[in-house]
Amino acid sequence: CNLAVALNNLGQTDEALELLDQAEQKLPTMRDVYAHNRCFFLAQAGRIDEARALLPQVERYHQQQMTQLPPLHQRQLMETLSKIHALCGQPPATDPDATAEA
Repeated sequence: CNLAVALNNLGQTDEALELLDQAEQKLPTMRDVYAHNRCFFLAQAGRIDEARALLPQVERYHQQQMTQLPPLHQRQLMETLSKIHALCGQPPATDPDATAEA
């Protein structure tokens, strides 16, 4: 993932995505992490339709992880998701549990 992030930061999106595919084949239990990175890379590259297709999976991953992470990591995860939403021109999904409580 770190090498994929570095390649993406250098503008080598296709190479970064290929590395994520290879990583997912080797460690499929990290599929959601790879989807998160893939979605972010695609959104940054302007490949909005592809990024939007991954958004539901990424949002589920974020909801699952938020209670398990320390506060700093929670903030970083939320910032990244906000960036993805902004790049995709989509508002964040609403949490059905929060809506039910309101």
